[in-house]
Amino acid sequence: MFIESCDPLCPFRFASEEKFGCVPIPLLPELLSSTSGLPSESQTKEIMQHVGRLEDEISTTNSQIARLTAAIEQLIEYRVELAACVKSYRGLVSALRGFPNELLVEIFERCLDSDTSHLYPHQHASWVISHVCSRWRGVALSTPSLWRHIHVPDYLGFHPSLITTQLERAGPMTQLLIELPSDCTTETLNRLLSVSAQWAEACLYLTFDGFSHFFRHTGKFSALKTLSLSSWRAFPSTFDVNWDESLPLLQEIELKLSNEKVPRQLPLPWAQLRVCAVKDISSLELLWLISQLSGVATVSVLNGTNSDNEVSTSPTRSTLISLSLNDWGDYFVSDFLKFLVTPALETLRFESTASRLPMSLLLPFLKRSKCVLKRLSIDAYIPKIDLIVILKLTQLRSVSSLELPCAAICDGGIAELASLRQLRTLEVQNSSNMDPFLAQSLREALPNIDELVFR
Repeated sequence: MFIESCDPLCPFRFASEEKFGCVPIPLLPELLSSTSGLPSESQTKEIMQHVGRLEDEISTTNSQIARLTAAIEQLIEYRVELAACVKSYRGLVSALRGFPNELLVEIFERCLDSDTSHLYPHQHASWVISHVCSRWRGVALSTPSLWRHIHVPDYLGFHPSLITTQLERAGPMTQLLIELPSDCTTETLNRLLSVSAQWAEACLYLTFDGFSHFFRHTGKFSALKTLSLSSWRAFPSTFDVNWDESLPLLQEIELKLSNEKVPRQLPLPWAQLRVCAVKDISSLELLWLISQLSGVATVSVLNGTNSDNEVSTSPTRSTLISLSLNDWGDYFVSDFLKFLVTPALETLRFESTASRLPMSLLLPFLKRSKCVLKRLSIDAYIPKIDLIVILKLTQLRSVSSLELPCAAICDGGIAELASLRQLRTLEVQNSSNMDPFLAQSLREALPNIDELVFR
């Protein structure tokens, strides 16, 4: 700790003295002129003596600067110690210490459920909370729901015993959120499968062996509602199990697999699904999947492609209510829309940064389906005249929500938008370069709309 010094050599006393402006009067100033000649021998001797005195003064000043710097550093350390003491004592009288455990549990659960949680990584927040203090640790260990999110990291050094510890803390009644972001050992997967009845949501990245163990699991996934399967490797082509009764509550599935021939190879209860998202799938497989869905369902497709240019041979009729196509291939979208019939379709979305909206396929598809759209979203290139044609369709007379690209809107399109009596929400995408007069015309043409958004 710093102790103030009263020594004559005290750096603070030295610094407080008036040093500035007290530089010794120049010796022989006439010699410093640019027009002066060489000094005499006696002058040279006198100059060297004067330089020596100045260098001694510089050395003394440097020593005092070093002592003063050290003293300041000691004061800074002392201030840090004082601040730490203040923080500790303020913590003793903090209102947070008086919170009942029930309220702490609610706060922790809301933090873990929030998408904006500052506890990073979010999946390990329960471990972070349990290491703050003894009270928080006690609350965390006595609250099974805080341990429901089980995330197996992909870094080296992770030990499977941590999974066992977390499962023990979650208890046998807690519904679990399982996340395997990368390859995991068979030991880890089998340990998680041993409590499959507690799974509520699962996001799995599986290897060949992982697929084998997962689909040959004989236990039930009694609480599983959402399942995501990912793999960029080959997986078994056939499975000798039927999961129609193993997944009684499954409602949503996401498939990101490196095989266009799925999903018919997977023994999943397709008929009970309500939401299905697939990536890298052929039109044949997608039409088959849609044909298996019963009741109302939502389907979204990313990167639909037919690598072998395979085509369908018969129409597929479906009760699909929502369809999203993202970054489709030409052969895929041609075959898919040509054979699909969806009379119950209410929501249709197209999104592509590279492909043009397939008007020659879209119009026959809508007319053939005789659907009544309520929501239409187009985030792809579409000529202005084509948008006018779409807005004139009888299938859009009851549309309530539209998302359209700014570049496709023109005066004719505005007139057609004004004729849509059920329209309540309009979102104009990429509107930063929109003509302000056109934007104003759009506002004036839709005075009764509930929400007009320019993005």
